[in-house]
Amino acid sequence: AVAHQLKHCLGLLDSSAESVRKSACEHILRHQDDFAAFLEEPVAGYVEKMSKAGEWGGDVELQALAIALNVHISVHGSREDFDFGKPGSPALHLSYHRHAYALGAHYNSLVDRE
Repeated sequence: AVAHQLKHCLGLLDSSAESVRKSACEHILRHQDDFAAFLEEPVAGYVEKMSKAGEWGGDVELQALAIALNVHISVHGSREDFDFGKPGSPALHLSYHRHAYALGAHYNSLVDRE
């Protein structure tokens, strides 16, 4: 969802799911003290797991990406909205679906209707 927002809403055509995942993991590793309290396992193991395709990111990764990419990420949910990063930075908009899919929670990219 973040890669889609970067490509289609901000025009960063070189963004891929892999590059976004890598950016999040690298930022978490570089700033371990900022993230360790929010993880249920050691940072290095968590990042190794998250670096693999198929692992689903969440709040920790969104916070890391907002800072690393200097963007403001707004997550619109069914009960409340969440924001990551600095207001006034380029904005990305995601929807959060807690139980919409059999695999669990999911984020989608939101775009304006044309």
